[in-house]
Amino acid sequence: MTAITRVLGGVAAVVISLSLVACAGKGYPPSVVEGSQVDVAWGDSLSSVNVASTAGATGGNFEVEQLTRSQFVRERAGKIEPNPTFGSITIEEEAEDSFTLGYDLEQPVWSDGIALDAADLLLAWAAGSNFFAPDSEAPEDELRFDSVPTGMALSDEIPTYDEFERRIDVHFARPFNGWESALDVAVPAHVVGRYALGIDDPMAAKTAVVEAITGSDTAALAKIAALWNSGFALGEDQISRDDLMLSSGPYRVETVEGASDDPAQRVTLVVNSAYVAEKTASYERIVLQHDDGENLSDAVGTEYDLGQVVPRADNFESIRQLERDDYGVDDIDHGVVWVAQANTAASRPLSDSAVRGVLMRSFDRGDVAAAGAGPWSDIYSGVSSVVFAPGTDGYQVAVEDAGFTAKFRSGGDAADLRIAAGVPEGIRICVLYDRGSALAAGMFASFQAQVGEGGWIATDCGSDMPEEVAASSDDWDIYLGTMEFPVTADELRAQWGTGGAWNYSDANDAARDDLLAQLEVETDQYRARDLRVAIERTVVDQMVIAPLTIDPILVISDRDVEGVEPRSSRHRTLLDRAIGWRPYDAEQSNQDEQPTPPADEGDDSGLF
Repeated sequence: MTAITRVLGGVAAVVISLSLVACAGKGYPPSVVEGSQVDVAWGDSLSSVNVASTAGATGGNFEVEQLTRSQFVRERAGKIEPNPTFGSITIEEEAEDSFTLGYDLEQPVWSDGIALDAADLLLAWAAGSNFFAPDSEAPEDELRFDSVPTGMALSDEIPTYDEFERRIDVHFARPFNGWESALDVAVPAHVVGRYALGIDDPMAAKTAVVEAITGSDTAALAKIAALWNSGFALGEDQISRDDLMLSSGPYRVETVEGASDDPAQRVTLVVNSAYVAEKTASYERIVLQHDDGENLSDAVGTEYDLGQVVPRADNFESIRQLERDDYGVDDIDHGVVWVAQANTAASRPLSDSAVRGVLMRSFDRGDVAAAGAGPWSDIYSGVSSVVFAPGTDGYQVAVEDAGFTAKFRSGGDAADLRIAAGVPEGIRICVLYDRGSALAAGMFASFQAQVGEGGWIATDCGSDMPEEVAASSDDWDIYLGTMEFPVTADELRAQWGTGGAWNYSDANDAARDDLLAQLEVETDQYRARDLRVAIERTVVDQMVIAPLTIDPILVISDRDVEGVEPRSSRHRTLLDRAIGWRPYDAEQSNQDEQPTPPADEGDDSGLF
């Protein structure tokens, strides 16, 4: 893995693709209904088109990115979904101290007709690995890419590459969990070469980027890193608008009206005529209008065609009426679970495992959730895992094997349970929750009443910043709040590893740390799932957290919009599957001939 392989070629293919785009006019596939537009109420904003940067990794930017960038894989609802029309990733070598991945592109192109190739892959590697600034965490290091941490940081040498095959091979110091999504092809190499290195010709710009990386040219790399870090943010004006908005996905950004902090920002996406895949869009334009959602249920069907709404007591009746009138109303989760989490600090009463075990069985999890949800209790679904979201691969295995349901059953009288365990009456429990949330306040009231019947005294420790209090102090005993289902091994370690930044319970376990270490190097999805289940079992055994309910979001769509099938995920819940939206009276043309995956599997191959 020391030689640099370079095979000249690929230029002719780029020229052909440019010619085709130029001659085809709009060049839309038959599925697109020209002139059609869907107006979407959006609670987010667009601030950057580089979500691989830490500054650009926001929910709104991720939403737009899924429609404007193609990737090798997507993580959707806890499942890794490959995109064979973009390319493939292959494990070429795997040993305890050596791991090699081959990244092989098919024939994707940017919306200006320039093909993606090894230059784009090498740029993504350089940014994700930070190979050229490995010994410095200082943000002022001019060779440091401000990239979102992934396993790419384990890469220990410059990749080999093949221009003709549009392929790179990346070597790592060891195997790692999450290898499938480690490389983020976030920005075009020819644009970086143009604006960072001053080379207008796209092929020459690509070559310059490749030579800077493979030749370890620190002067050129410093310019590349500087542009990569900040140049793709809106309002920076380092890159022309047309080049900034290039796309490799089914849509491209056509216009952005207003800055990211403008409460009336409006983002218009238009079909990318250079995008080629098995399934293509129907709406020519998707318009995202920032809206805080306070009265959104009254605006769908008039101002908007589709929107995302937080369920509240005051919008229950209006949304139920929309559902009765055949508007689309779908409830999904966004990767968040409500929990009752115990503080095990030595100075607190719940540090004693026997005391903690009795308290955590002295309330009914469903009743606490229902009390907070009020009229929406039917969509605040019960959940029995804090590691796997419902519906994801592994959730049912975790329910069966980790044991939350059996361990936390509240059957029997709470006072009898306490007395039988020898726990004295009148122990005061400080309950931390968001006092500005009606949902959390309702949960607290139910929790307080239930444990009170068992002889506990639950005191109100509500806060305006409950998570900050939970993270930074021991002045609480039970935290009624939310946590994200962990996606990566690093996130799982942060939540449940010894000293983890999000381990608010301070619940440590040497056996769990060992399992976490095993997970970090596990590359097989099934063995990784079983390790995650085993990790959760250790959490259940400590009885430090009780999952209460998922935190749902409502997606409401007008009757004139078909194909709205939102899917649960941490980000990307609103625009997920937006390529499948279509006007009610649209002719389906070639869309009808395309195979549709089973709804329960959600195979979106080719949609990226």
